[in-house]
This record gives sequence, C-alpha cells and structure tokens, in this order.
Amino acid sequence: MNRYKADVLDHFVSAKASRDARAALRDDPVYRELKSRLDAIGFFAPAPWDYAWRVALALAIGAAGWAAIVAGAWWTVALGVIAVGIAMVQWSFLAHDAGHGALAKRPWLVELVGQTHSSLLSGFSFTYFRRSHDLHHFHTNEQELDPDCLSDLFSVEAWSAERKTGIGRWMTRYQAVLMPLLFPMWALAMKWDGLCFLARHPARCWRDVTAIALHVALWLVVPIAIAGPVVGIVAYLGANAIAGIYLGVVTPMNHQATTYLGAAHTLSFVEHQLATCRNIRSPARPIGWLFDYLFVGLNRQIEHHLFPWAPVSRLPAGARVVRALCRERGLPYNEMSYRAAVAELVHHFARVGRMTSRDARWRLSSESPRV
Repeated sequence: MNRYKADVLDHFVSAKASRDARAALRDDPVYRELKSRLDAIGFFAPAPWDYAWRVALALAIGAAGWAAIVAGAWWTVALGVIAVGIAMVQWSFLAHDAGHGALAKRPWLVELVGQTHSSLLSGFSFTYFRRSHDLHHFHTNEQELDPDCLSDLFSVEAWSAERKTGIGRWMTRYQAVLMPLLFPMWALAMKWDGLCFLARHPARCWRDVTAIALHVALWLVVPIAIAGPVVGIVAYLGANAIAGIYLGVVTPMNHQATTYLGAAHTLSFVEHQLATCRNIRSPARPIGWLFDYLFVGLNRQIEHHLFPWAPVSRLPAGARVVRALCRERGLPYNEMSYRAAVAELVHHFARVGRMTSRDARWRLSSESPRV
C-alpha cells in the first residue's frame, strides 16, 4: 500500500459523511423526487430470499472447490481452483452488500456476515474494506481522496500520471497492456493492502486478525496436511489468480474512464454519482442471467451508488426509474455494452499512459476535459 492511500485511510475525515451533508442530501429536490419514485415500486424493501440463495450457492461452490482440491488429482485440483476463485469473489460481493446494509441491518449481523464472507472465507480484511469502500462512495473518482484511484503502479488520470517516478512511471506508460496481464495478481494485492491496514490498526481489527488466521488454516494448512505442500500452495495461489482475473473483468467497468474530479468540486451528490458511474447493459436472456450473477447486479452501478443500501435484486427495476428521471431532467445517464466499455477503458488508459511523455502531457492537457 502506498503512502498516499495509507494517509487517506488512516487520517482523512470526510465532511461528506457528516450530519450536515446528509441533511443537505435529503433537501436536494432531485434526490427526494428520485427516492420517492423508487419507494413507490418497493425498491428499498429487504430481499432476504434473494440473498439466501446467493449465500447458499457461493458456499456450495466454495465447498465443492475445497473438496476437489484436497482430493489431490490434477484435474480435480484444477476444477477446485476455478471454483474457489469464483467463490472468493462472490463472498467478497456478499460482504460488500452486508457492509452497505443491503443484506442485513443490525450492526452485529453486518459484522458477522462481513467477517465470515470477507475475512474468513476470502481472506480480505472486512474492516479495511469498509473503511476504504466508504471513502470510495463518498469521494468517487475524486483526486487524492478515492482510495480506488490511488496506485503506485498505474494512473487513472493526469494528476496521477504526472507524479509517477521510476517503475510507476514505466508501468503507467504501458498500462493499457500491462493491467490485463497483471489481473491474476489483483486479489493478492487487495489482500496485502488489507494486511498492511491490520498491521497499523491491530486493536481495531482483532476480529479480522482472528478470521484471517482461520482463513489460512482452512485454505492452506488443512489442504497442505491432506494433499501435500505443492498442491496446497499452488491451489491457493491459483484460486487467487482466478479471483484476480474475475475482479479485473468486472470491477474497472464501474467507474474508470468516466469523469475525474478535484476534491473541491461543487457537484451535488446526484450529479457526482451520475458523472462518475457507468452501467453495463446485460445481454439477452438467458445469458443475461449469468451476466447479472457474475456482476452480482452491480452492472447497475449508478443505482447502487445513489442508493447503496438497496438490495442487489432491486437494481434492474430501479434502473428503469432512474433512467426515466434523468431523461426528464436532462441529466446524463452513462450506460453502454460491455464491449464498448472495454474499448473506452483501453483508450483512456492508453491516453493517460502517454502523459508520462512531457510533450504528450502538454498537448493532452490542452484538451477539453471529459464531462
């Protein structure tokens, strides 16, 4: 974890999370109108049965993968690695919804579900995730404040590219090619950031420390004892590589190559989220069901960021309401196919990579910013 990200996580206090800011949001006429329309269709109603089958399916996939790994045959280990990698991401998404209050409301239950699915099953500190992700939601794509935009190796915009030196500068220059190649490392990198956070805040994160110790026992110690060290270690690394590829295929589409903002911007909450979020259209059924499952519904990122506590199964219905209101009010609504989003990301990261050249940086800085 780099020092910029560590400093934000450890010390920054968000004014946008304050009581006054929440009151201002409630007084926003566009937000009030949107919330009223969504209330009318039951958008915020709990969806316990939807989450029940998601939890059951993720546990079944993970358990089958674990059994296949300890069986020891090369083909069962390969299948198990794929299954566990997929399950780890699904568990992380379930912990994500728990952290937002979409899956559970009681604080003790949120903590239990989050620690179980994130720290224990996935090996990703739930306390770190909540701290980092809350900042991301309040400061989406904001310069120096969104943890998801702070990297030593890659750059999301000019302000990030211009401060890079050494290996970070070289990686940024070729990031459009290098980023996909490094997707297999993504899950392990996230876990490492979580461990760094735990090391700085051990007293606050004792639950995470306990759960991650159990994670190591479940996914490394026991498989090594049963199937041997080579199988156990290779399977764990392989599962994390699958999880990293899964994350790389799904998560950058939500915000990258949209609008990037200075911390002092004057956009309202609704304008901010509409400017910095992108929805991905689902393919036709039945492929669309699998697509929505793999995205855990978060291909409707606009609706999720406007109302993060809404159950994931309600997002498609909410998208129709939000889209209609944006059309009425003349507000932007960024929605495109997956293929178009990939093309936009590749173009954007290649463009930012060229900013490591002084001449190119001067030329590109004179372009009109994306709005």
